[in-house]
Amino acid sequence: MTEEPDALRAKARALLDGGLNEREFLGWLHRHVGHSGREDLQDLVEMDDTFTLGGTVDGDAWFDSSPEAAVPRRYVRDSARHIVNDEPVPPASP
Repeated sequence: MTEEPDALRAKARALLDGGLNEREFLGWLHRHVGHSGREDLQDLVEMDDTFTLGGTVDGDAWFDSSPEAAVPRRYVRDSARHIVNDEPVPPASP
């Protein structure tokens, strides 16, 4: 899978503008970038794996509103800002 830079920036912009939530953005990245895509996006793709495979029925609700999910939500949004600005996405903090 390979991402088109314009489509990637458009999805990142949609997240920042409120047209997508973080989970929707992660899912899109997973489908369109995948595990063989850009190296700097792999933490985001793997984050989708974590919250999809380890999730529960209310996993999206947890990710959207739980205080424990604030750090990953912030990382997703910060990553989107880097994408919109054509900057590499830094690795997720441990």
